[in-house]
Amino acid sequence: MRVLMFGWEFPPHISGGLGTACYGLTKGLMEHGAEILFVLPRLFGCEEAGQMRMIGADESGLPEEFNRFIQKGSMRLLQVNTTLFPYATEETYAAEYQHSFNREQQKDHSAMGGGLTGLYGSGLMEEVYRYASIAPLIAKNHTFDVVHAHDWLTFPAGMAASAQSGKPFVAHIHATEFDRSGSNPNMEVKRIEQQGMETAERVIAVSEYTKKIAIKQYQIAENKVDVVHNGVLPSAVPTVFSDYKKFPVVVFLGRVTFQKGPEYFLYTAARVLRQNPDVRFVLAGHGDKLLHMITLSAQLKISSRVSFTGFIQEQDIARLFGHANVYVMPSVSEPFGISALEAARAGVPVIISRQTGVAEVLNSALKNDFWDTDGMADSILALLKHGALNGWMSRKGQQQARLQTWNKAASRVLKTYSQLQL
Repeated sequence: MRVLMFGWEFPPHISGGLGTACYGLTKGLMEHGAEILFVLPRLFGCEEAGQMRMIGADESGLPEEFNRFIQKGSMRLLQVNTTLFPYATEETYAAEYQHSFNREQQKDHSAMGGGLTGLYGSGLMEEVYRYASIAPLIAKNHTFDVVHAHDWLTFPAGMAASAQSGKPFVAHIHATEFDRSGSNPNMEVKRIEQQGMETAERVIAVSEYTKKIAIKQYQIAENKVDVVHNGVLPSAVPTVFSDYKKFPVVVFLGRVTFQKGPEYFLYTAARVLRQNPDVRFVLAGHGDKLLHMITLSAQLKISSRVSFTGFIQEQDIARLFGHANVYVMPSVSEPFGISALEAARAGVPVIISRQTGVAEVLNSALKNDFWDTDGMADSILALLKHGALNGWMSRKGQQQARLQTWNKAASRVLKTYSQLQL
């Protein structure tokens, strides 16, 4: 089986779980004997590809191909320079707010000769369509059996490659616009997701939770959607930070956006600190709401007990979990939640919201509704007070996380491929 796979990020250049999932899944597929041609908007030269062949779309096409593609009406290009805030960092969000980022981004884009950057932020929609315009050239120059695309960012590229080659298209849903933006979705992103799932011969959802959204919000036939839970890579040996040995530590790790519920983490922290002022909270990650979270911690008068780390590199995640007593994921809507599996794999007791896909495989985790900050605070205090409960959840979580391998996920993806008309 030879797979032409389109992604948007890949380790070590990642922004969240999408890149981690692509790495784990491709590694698992290759262990099953599949050959992967993995396409990114741009290669940085340090991708952890192993034996997999990687292709940079920025080196495969010309700007005029993009223009012809758009002029044919194959895709509609809307909101070209609109920042999609769930993908923005605090820096790009602030710059956009000041009306300065657009000018700088356009200048940089011109200096690159209109090439792909592979970045998020301003101009993201244009990058998505430029990526798609190059996909037929890549498809024309390579041999493969199936096209597999990850999330809406790559769906137009996957559809274009499938149309050019006549090979079946698989749309892999890691998150939907309803997860990222709630009741106020970006309609162009939703349209791309809709078209991608409708065009695909098969749809892969990362959880039953996500499958239900695909059926309800996008009217995708239930028998067209296969659920393949994400896996987790073996964690490195954790190293305990000596500065935190005398304090219990509660960790949040993820993009600091509406979807991940960082404000609920801080409201929960405030409730915990009223009863146990010795607890330290770490909010690790970046995103468009980071500056607001820093301000909120000051308003709640807990800033001396909360550390904001910014983005955590992959190699430092094990160190972060090494000094954590509890991991909290209060997501408003979480298709899966790989970081919860990573925490459990590292032996950290996990508290998650009920609005998550990872709850389907991590039965040992304590669960609360994302808005129930009192209940979440009670869960944290119980884990910090009762060593037996903490130890049981640590052991049980490790056992369950170890069962969720990428090899297992890859096996299920291959079953999806076997249903295609090759």
